[in-house]
Amino acid sequence: MMINKPLKEFTLEELTILAKRVREYIIQVVKENGGHLASNLGVVELTIALHYVFDLEKDIILFDVGHQCYTHKILTGREREFKNLRKFLGLSGFPKRNESKYDIFCTGHSGDAVACGLGLALYKKEDEKVVVVIGDGSIQSGVAFEGLNHCGFLKADMIVVLNDNEMSISKTKGAFSNYLNRLITNKKYEVLKAQFQSFLKLLPERIRKESEDYLKALEKSLKRLFLPTTFFEELGFRYFGPIDGHSIPQLVKIFKRIKLLKGPILVHVLTKKGKGYKEAEMDPETYHGVVVKCEGQGKIENEQKSYQEFVGELLCELAEKRKDIVVITPGMRVGSGLKSFSEKFKEKFYDCGICEQEAVDLACGLALRNLKPIVVIYATFLLRAYDQLINGALLHNLPILFLIDRAGCVPDDGETHQGIYDISTLRHLPNVTFFAPYFFEDLKAMIDYFLEKNVCLFIRYPKDKGAFKNNIGKIEPEIMEEGKDGIIIGIGYGTKIAKEVNDYLKEKGISLTVVDGKVIRPLPIAFYKNLFQKDLPVFTIEDNLVSGGFGEGLKSLFPFVKIKNFGFESQFLPTGKREELFQLANLSKEKLALKIYEEINR
Repeated sequence: MMINKPLKEFTLEELTILAKRVREYIIQVVKENGGHLASNLGVVELTIALHYVFDLEKDIILFDVGHQCYTHKILTGREREFKNLRKFLGLSGFPKRNESKYDIFCTGHSGDAVACGLGLALYKKEDEKVVVVIGDGSIQSGVAFEGLNHCGFLKADMIVVLNDNEMSISKTKGAFSNYLNRLITNKKYEVLKAQFQSFLKLLPERIRKESEDYLKALEKSLKRLFLPTTFFEELGFRYFGPIDGHSIPQLVKIFKRIKLLKGPILVHVLTKKGKGYKEAEMDPETYHGVVVKCEGQGKIENEQKSYQEFVGELLCELAEKRKDIVVITPGMRVGSGLKSFSEKFKEKFYDCGICEQEAVDLACGLALRNLKPIVVIYATFLLRAYDQLINGALLHNLPILFLIDRAGCVPDDGETHQGIYDISTLRHLPNVTFFAPYFFEDLKAMIDYFLEKNVCLFIRYPKDKGAFKNNIGKIEPEIMEEGKDGIIIGIGYGTKIAKEVNDYLKEKGISLTVVDGKVIRPLPIAFYKNLFQKDLPVFTIEDNLVSGGFGEGLKSLFPFVKIKNFGFESQFLPTGKREELFQLANLSKEKLALKIYEEINR
């Protein structure tokens, strides 16, 4: 045990030693289990200092984004359990309310904590403190700015700690990032500030107290002289910083000071992403998320690279041939396989930071200029831009391609990162064309289709390995295998499951016609009319909610065909490997095969 007495009984020297041990423990566990490494290594001292100064039995700390909460978990009685981080029925990689009373709000998506913290602060007890720790990438989200603006207007008693590592997930982009850099690099101001504080110490205490308001105004004037007016002060916050985020004595000193103050306060803390682990310090983007290999549920013949790798390579090939292609991502350059593209085609690549709404509206503007914008975005984050999708891209029927990465069941990241809602939220909207390939050749054919047509196209694919079928790519549904006892139709990753289920049932003497459905909308009615002439029971399988999904759409068009739909029920999927989550949802190949066997023999 690293923590064998109350944290407040530690000396500052002991806290520094504790930080080293916590950092080593995080590295050990993340190497074995996977997880968000670089961001957590950057906030070890910051989190320890917050826990040391504030009292979490009454005070509240929110993390934004929540993936930087590992030290917080270790310090709140979960040190032993931490070795089960991101395992099925183990610790979540994000704050989780039903895991600990110290996890007040699950912040898996960026920008949410400021407004939530404001709500908590408005109705807090007199001696209670609310602290929001937010990264320099998250604070650029529109919803974070909205929360800051409202907090300053209401003069709410809340502390915001800006964790500035100049990175967030990928290198932070935009004017606000440049603004923060100006704040931390003005040496003249820092020198003058130190001299001014030394001068104050020479004054008699009586004069200092009598002139307190005047001296504060003078210090503020000097700051304005050498720095641009701080954005945060204009919003109504008292600004403190920048502070060395790896110096526990400095952090403890500033937190003890601001704990006594009232009103909106922002503490600007400088940290190094990946601190203490050389590889992560040198390449924090790659070490943002450490992945454990072999996440898939099983293998299929010709299984190759990941969808993310394939998409990144394909977009590079297409950009070589076409001048009108532009690629947009909201802060997921590395995760979505776009690192090479961003380096080779800088003039065609736009990283909006963690600002999904802006990414969609940006694509609309580019499309209006007769370009071919391709938005590569995680399924879970696409939902943050739902209004822009409807009232921008779809209302104007603009030719934009949305490559929906991490669609379906997402291993390891838990409830906030699942992509099982996109079909249900997009399928019914006007002007939507929606594909879900399994094979790489089909994925390429679908992207080619977008480049040839003026359509608003959505293509979904999972966080997993894909496969080549060693045949010509097509956008239409295809029969992969003929069977005599029923028909099973898969969409995207569901095609892989359908094939596995059929192989399993063959051992029981049952054979199914296996269909790679591919097309979610518009459904190819003629193909299915012909397919259903066989008058066999039909089963659909999709990596999405059953409610509102592909299967329900098919069933509504063919109400007299006996169709049984399989997919996820209305639920939040916890942390776990793909096979564990499918087992939990009764969608393993064995359970599906049993259900189909019973239906056929009923």
